Amino acid sequence: MVRLLYIEDDRVIITHNPEPSEVLRLHEEKQTFWLDLFAPDESDIENYLRSTLGFHELAIEDCLNPTHQPKIDDHEEYLFVITNGIPNPDEGEFFVERRINAFLGHYFLVTVHLFQSIAIETVMERSRTEIEQLNKGPDNIYHLIIDITADQYLLALETIDE
Repeated sequence: MVRLLYIEDDRVIITHNPEPSEVLRLHEEKQTFWLDLFAPDESDIENYLRSTLGFHELAIEDCLNPTHQPKIDDHEEYLFVITNGIPNPDEGEFFVERRINAFLGHYFLVTVHLFQSIAIETVMERSRTEIEQLNKGPDNIYHLIIDITADQYLLALETIDE
């Protein structure tokens, strides 16, 4: 599933499975957007990450490597970041990593993840109704995702402690 969020005419636009040309237009116009790829297939990787956005091939390879360690790489125009989240503590799988890969630029955030992410879904829902979240920039959106991910670790520790 691919979702695209951006602001147009003072409202949040959400497009499911957007045309790569729509993403390219936003990218070329340097308009703030968030592109989320959940369980992408090879055509999603090719259409969005390689062809449309032109991300570095090594960053894409790292993004697709399920065993890569968390890291931050500076690619001048964007950061590539790998973080490890965890499942919802209610699921009881505390030690299963749920990686979130992110390409963070001045005006865009691209997230890539293979598993459902509570953090991404929560921020996505907030961004639908709170236009100021996206207006603050992609770094704010990514900060919210990381903040919720950290909170999930604390919830898991509390559950284990009980």
